[in-house]
Amino acid sequence: MATHCSPRFEEHIAYALKNPFHKGISRIESRQYISFYEEDESCNQLLLKLAKIDFNRVQIWHQQELVEILRWHKELDVEVNFPYSRDRPVETYLWTVGTFFESHYATTRKFLTKFTILLTYLDDTYDAYGTIEELRLLTNAIQRWDSDHLEEAPNSMKFLCKAYLDLFHEKEEEFNNEGKPYHLSYAIDALKAQFRYYHLEAEWLNKGDMPRFEEYMDNAGLSTCYHVMANVAFTGMGEIAGVKEFEWLKSFPKIDEATMIICRLMDDLVTTEREKQWKHIPTGIECYMKTYGVSEEEAVEEFQRNISNAWKDINEELIKPTRPLLMIFLNLARVMDVLYKYKDAYTYSASLKDIIKSLFIDAIPM
Repeated sequence: MATHCSPRFEEHIAYALKNPFHKGISRIESRQYISFYEEDESCNQLLLKLAKIDFNRVQIWHQQELVEILRWHKELDVEVNFPYSRDRPVETYLWTVGTFFESHYATTRKFLTKFTILLTYLDDTYDAYGTIEELRLLTNAIQRWDSDHLEEAPNSMKFLCKAYLDLFHEKEEEFNNEGKPYHLSYAIDALKAQFRYYHLEAEWLNKGDMPRFEEYMDNAGLSTCYHVMANVAFTGMGEIAGVKEFEWLKSFPKIDEATMIICRLMDDLVTTEREKQWKHIPTGIECYMKTYGVSEEEAVEEFQRNISNAWKDINEELIKPTRPLLMIFLNLARVMDVLYKYKDAYTYSASLKDIIKSLFIDAIPM
């Protein structure tokens, strides 16, 4: 069809086929469509100018937040404390901007970014660093919400545990003053569970177990971190996220499960090369192949079908209330589609350079 269109529309069609609007990060799509609109000979110049001003104004807010986050990140002294881990503060901020970019979510966006930066170090600690005995100490310490019993653990684990406790204690006073201490308690419970999910995977690796695919997914969907990230995001949603809504999230609703399926399966499809660099827990592809006696190609096709079905579940759930809460799950799924559709762009982040520049560095020329 594109061959029968003008060159300008050919460009639009090619972009839409590669990057479906519904699966795109809002800020990326906004920037792209401002560019497309500017090329339209019939564009309204006043509307175009307002769109550029608005985009650049929001970009300034994001730049200020990013400076604050990088200042906090510098204090972590990552090269000393987590030399074995991926270090992606700017890419993590992109992730949270993809979840919610609006100015009134600034405080929660910074909280979620810091939380997720630490989550990357935590993931790599369980995947590639700690012994099973050390990881057991770390898991038990966070269940007690106390870092005082980590004398025998490596310094990196002590630092990581304390960093999480400090981050939450910093937010505790804020929520207590607002009369909403329960907001943080749900996020803390979800974080404790996240440590347990990671620990179970470490036990599989330590024992050399290859779980059945269903057993793998029961834990691996949760270990994606999307459920705990949603809990943290809910803390900043104001009056629309009360006890009822947190209890709903705690029940793992259909839209929550759909985002976790998308995250887990897309991650499994593209992270094989990275995991080959060290002894790793079985991937979903490996578990599926062994459980059902199929080829890798057949497993990949099944994963792609499941991802497509999970998107249908998200679309179905979006017609229900409350829309701002549901948008968190949609946007988390969108981030996965952008970052993991073709490769693990979070780990191999050079491919995100242009996106990061366009969102956080280069203003749209007026």
